[in-house]
Amino acid sequence: MKTVITSVSLILALIVTPVFAGHHAVTMKYGGDWVDVVTVGHGNFMRLSGVFVGTNVMTMESGDTILTNFKCPGWWDVSTGGNGACTMKDPTTGDHWVLSWDCDAGGNCTGQAIGGTGRFDGVTGSMTWVNNNGWGEGGGTFMMK
Repeated sequence: MKTVITSVSLILALIVTPVFAGHHAVTMKYGGDWVDVVTVGHGNFMRLSGVFVGTNVMTMESGDTILTNFKCPGWWDVSTGGNGACTMKDPTTGDHWVLSWDCDAGGNCTGQAIGGTGRFDGVTGSMTWVNNNGWGEGGGTFMMK
């Protein structure tokens, strides 16, 4: 019986370990502003589209940091929130990763990392953060190959 339990444990370890390899908890902080904005509004209605640009700093659970400059075409509606996608570019290497995001009207946001180039090739992960007038802070997971 002990041999069976040991064998099952070993098999599970071999199956599960690759799933969690490269798994990193991260915290993040960013600041930016909307540019190239087109706004439509009337009374309590206001919607804008444009490009959100700025800088993001992610701190990995190891203490390492990843600094990226971002450009995020998207839209924002004051009553429902908004969504978009970002190119998160390392200013020193030019490598980038892609972030797809959605926020509610209160600035509570979720995002998914969707691959990239260079050291960010194959990146995956998910994050949550709170956006407050162009400044944000949050965390999640960021998995690199």
